[in-house]
Amino acid sequence: MNATDTWTGLTSNIWTTATNWSRGSVPISSEEVLVPNVTTPKPVVSSTTSSLYNLTIYTGSALTVTSTLQIGGFMNNLGNAFDASIGTITTNGTLPQVIPAATFTNGNTVQNLIINNSTGVSLGGDIAVSNLFTLSNGVLKAAGNNLIIANNATTAGASITRYVDGNVRKIGNQAFSFPVGNLNVYAPISMSAPTNAIDHFTASYAFVNPNNNSYLTTSLGAGLNRVSVQEYWLLNRTNGTSNVDVTLSFDFPRSGGITTIADLRVASWNGTQWTNQGNTGTTGNASNGTVKSNAALGVFGPFTLGSSTASNSLPLSLISFTAQPQNNHITLTWQTANEINVSNYAIQRGTDATSFHTVGKMDAKTGGNYTYMDDVSNINAPTVFYRLQIMDKDGSFSYSKTIAVQFKNAGTQLSIFPNPVKETLFVQFFAAQAGKFTMQVADMEGRVLQQQEFAATVGSTSLSLNAASLARGTYVLLIRSNGQLEQKQFVKY
Repeated sequence: MNATDTWTGLTSNIWTTATNWSRGSVPISSEEVLVPNVTTPKPVVSSTTSSLYNLTIYTGSALTVTSTLQIGGFMNNLGNAFDASIGTITTNGTLPQVIPAATFTNGNTVQNLIINNSTGVSLGGDIAVSNLFTLSNGVLKAAGNNLIIANNATTAGASITRYVDGNVRKIGNQAFSFPVGNLNVYAPISMSAPTNAIDHFTASYAFVNPNNNSYLTTSLGAGLNRVSVQEYWLLNRTNGTSNVDVTLSFDFPRSGGITTIADLRVASWNGTQWTNQGNTGTTGNASNGTVKSNAALGVFGPFTLGSSTASNSLPLSLISFTAQPQNNHITLTWQTANEINVSNYAIQRGTDATSFHTVGKMDAKTGGNYTYMDDVSNINAPTVFYRLQIMDKDGSFSYSKTIAVQFKNAGTQLSIFPNPVKETLFVQFFAAQAGKFTMQVADMEGRVLQQQEFAATVGSTSLSLNAASLARGTYVLLIRSNGQLEQKQFVKY
C-alpha cells in the first residue's frame, strides 16, 4: 500500500517545503498525494523536479507547476485548477496511465509533455503542448482524441518503440513530421510549411489493409500500377486554406517489396479511387526512405504508397479474411492477390486480441482462395481471435487484421460507481450463467483485503461494498467464477 501525503500549506506555497505536508516530508515517487481545498496557500511545484505516484486535486483547490512534475500513477483533478502552462509534466509509470480530459487549465494545455512509460499512456481527451512534446519511452495512445502541437511547438524522440498511436494535430506555419505509428510500427508522415499560423492539419497512421476501410486498392487512377495493401495514413486539413507538400516514409519489411524508389508515388484517395500525387524527390534506398508528392496539394484524406510500375511489388493483397463458427470448429477463409514472394501463411489464434500462437500453416499457391478449419472444442473462452502471419520467402513477415469470433456465451460484465469512492461502492454485473461467484478487493500489490462469496442467477445483479474501512489509495475489485475473471480498478479517498 502506498503512503499518502496531504498538502496542508501551513508554511508557504512551496511544494518542496516539508512542513507543508501532513507527513512532515516532501512526497516521493511511491506516494499518493492529496491536494484538498485548504484556506492556506495552494501548492506550487517550482525550481526542481518533483515526483509522486497518484495525484488527486479536490474541488476548490489548485496546483501549479512551473518546473517538472513526474507522475507515476493516475491524475484525478476534481478542482479544475491544475496549471502546467509554464511547466513540464512527465508520465513515468510502470503500469498503463491515462491523462484524463480537462486535467489541465488553458484548454488542457501543458508547456512540455514527456511520455516515459514503456507500458503506454492513453489520452482521455484532447491535450495541447505549447512548447515541446517528447517521446522518451513507450507509446502515447490518442484513443480517438487529439495530441495538439501548438504553433512553434516541436516534438522529439519518436522511434520504432516510441510514437503516437492516433491523431496528432499540428497548428502553425512550420514544416512538420507527424510522429505517428500503429501496431508496433513507426511510420511518420510529413508536410511542408502551411501559409498561415492559425491553420492546422491532423494526421494518423494505420498498419492495416486500406481495403478494410473501403479504400479499394484495385481502383487506380492514371499513372498508378499498384498501391500498398499494408498501410495508409490519414492527413486532413482541419482548419484553414493552406496547401502543402506531403512526404510519406517507407521501410522494409513494413512497406513490402521496393526495388526502384524512382517509381514510387504518393497516392491519395479521392472517394472513388487512388490518384497519383507524384514523386518530386526521394531519400534513402530500397530498404527505407521517403517519397515526396507534387507541390502544394489541396486534396487531403487517405494517403498511401503507390508505384508507377510493377517493379515495386509492395505487399501482398489480402482481399478478404473471415471466420465462421461451426459446432466445435471455426472455419477460416481468406482470398489473396499479388501474391509475390509469399512463402506460407501461419494461422494464429488467441483468447484476447494481443497474445497469439500458431495453430496451423498453409503454403502459398500464388493467389486465390484458402480455407482452414480450427478445432476449438477445448477452448473455454467466450471469444476467440485470429490473425494470419504472412511469411515471405526472405524470412520477413507481416500480419493481417485481427478478427474476433464469439462462439460461447459471454461472461460477467462488471461496472462500479462512484469512482473515486469514500464509503459505499456499488457493484453491478451481468452474468450469462447462474452460479457461485467470489468478489474480492485487492491492493496494487495483489494482497486480498476483502472477500465474499455469493450465488447469482442469469441477468443483472447489484451489490454494495463497504469501502470506508479501506485506507486511501488504489484498489482492484475482482469477480471470479468458473475460471472467468472480471476486474475494475477504483480509488478510495
